[in-house]
Amino acid sequence: ADAGYAAEISKYAKKFGFSAPVLKLTGLEEKSGYIPPQANCWETANLSIGQGEISVTPLQVADMFCTIANGGVRKQLNLIKGIVDEEGCPSDFYYSDLGRIISRDTAKILQNMLKAAVESGTGQKAYIADCGAAGKTGSAQSGWEKEGELMVHGWFGGYFPADKPRFVCVVLAQNGKSGAISAAPVFREIGEEIIKSAVVDDN
Repeated sequence: ADAGYAAEISKYAKKFGFSAPVLKLTGLEEKSGYIPPQANCWETANLSIGQGEISVTPLQVADMFCTIANGGVRKQLNLIKGIVDEEGCPSDFYYSDLGRIISRDTAKILQNMLKAAVESGTGQKAYIADCGAAGKTGSAQSGWEKEGELMVHGWFGGYFPADKPRFVCVVLAQNGKSGAISAAPVFREIGEEIIKSAVVDDN
């Protein structure tokens, strides 16, 4: 059973895009992160909460939140919308969906949990007035020391508006200790500025 759980965690981590470049752009160096191919029961327990021999990038975390916000369907993230030729004619690139990763029902459960984490859990400092947010705090042991103290990175990742997701944002505060304190307020500030400058479609 332990091997089965480890295999499932590894399978879904890879389906969500962990352990591989997200953008897949030629000439752009992008870290792949690391998901252990095999794990015992203790390692599996650690992996399930993002601890142990695992590494992910902020872009991979953003990709995961996009999939959850999209109801379980993963889309190819991109940096380039298209190109303009010498004559000034634009040509947009087409980015296809990467398929369903989790069921719509599972995605809904996760959406509700992420919303609750911001409304009444550790992510309350990420709440964006008038539109809410959904997301999760995190604290990651880096394995590095600074002045004799272990560096712990603070994370907050999520999306907004909470009920009609339009934007995903991931904040990594190096040596921020607590995602709730160091990263969530930054997420809120970024979200507030985006909402001010964006026209959010309520239909």
